[in-house]
Amino acid sequence: MGRGQMSTKYHKLAIGLYLLASTAMGIGVAILGGGAGVQGRGFLVYIDTDFQSGSYRSVWTDGSYIYVSASSAGIYSYSVNGSGVLSLEDSDDQGGDYYGVHGDGSYIYAACNFDGLRSYSVDVNGDFTYIDVDDQGDRYFNVWCGDSYIFVAAGIYGLRSYSVDGSGNLTYIDADDQGTGDYIDVSGDGTYIYTACSGDGVRSHSVDGSGNITYIDTDDQGDIYYGVWHDGSYLLCACGEGGLRSYSVDGSGNLTYIDTDDQYAGGAYRGVWGDGTYIYVNTDSAVMSYSIDGSGNLTYIDRDTTNQTAGGYRCWGDGTYLYSPVGSNGLRSYSVVP
Repeated sequence: MGRGQMSTKYHKLAIGLYLLASTAMGIGVAILGGGAGVQGRGFLVYIDTDFQSGSYRSVWTDGSYIYVSASSAGIYSYSVNGSGVLSLEDSDDQGGDYYGVHGDGSYIYAACNFDGLRSYSVDVNGDFTYIDVDDQGDRYFNVWCGDSYIFVAAGIYGLRSYSVDGSGNLTYIDADDQGTGDYIDVSGDGTYIYTACSGDGVRSHSVDGSGNITYIDTDDQGDIYYGVWHDGSYLLCACGEGGLRSYSVDGSGNLTYIDTDDQYAGGAYRGVWGDGTYIYVNTDSAVMSYSIDGSGNLTYIDRDTTNQTAGGYRCWGDGTYLYSPVGSNGLRSYSVVP
């Protein structure tokens, strides 16, 4: 588990410093298509890439380090400097296929396809210690940490819940499977849990004080539901060739479809995340930014396609930078014009 080398390049540092100076003057500068131009709020500014091995699928950050699930290469931790440049810190590979990653402030969890759910601790240097695994069968696609329990999108076996003890050991609790679709992604809003269920839409669930799951509602507007995220006001779904969709959720957990935007005919919207100001989508060849108004209507802002092919799924940010997993092209960092 050796430590990696910083991928700093002098021209990237210069771009970062120029961006900071320009932002302070209220000007956004984006490097798009090989040229520079003045851009508006919410535009994406590419900074850096690091690639080690595997296919980078999902990313999560705890504010100290960035964690990436990288398929057959295991899990990586990265640090980022004040200019947005990435440095590999550590990796761990217990075998199998690492699909999803999330944390709860104490431990890091990796959804490992046919090899179950794994837990890790991370020290102050970003180094991993493997703790535990639980495998109830089928595919572990992605993982989400709620306030009290851990939830896994488990393919044809539905949504699963786990508890974790003070040492990071996992205990399986419950599952809910509505009998159709692959449960591919999972997220929550503190009240309900939501699952993206491939060709069978988006679903909402409640969880009781013991971690038991109750199905509530489904909505399916067609195409493939790959990713799901609640931004505190609305539910967002990345829907393959169907684009980005928004929903409202009532006090009982019922779903109401609101809007769709698809800027990428023939391409696949695969993962979605928001920072409270903008919504970000990973597609199979770009990362995109959107705004959403007080009624849940979507407005496309920008995309970046910097040498990007075979994109990953869930992107994430830390309030300063946005991180996008891009398959065999590694991990990318961006700033967003405020």
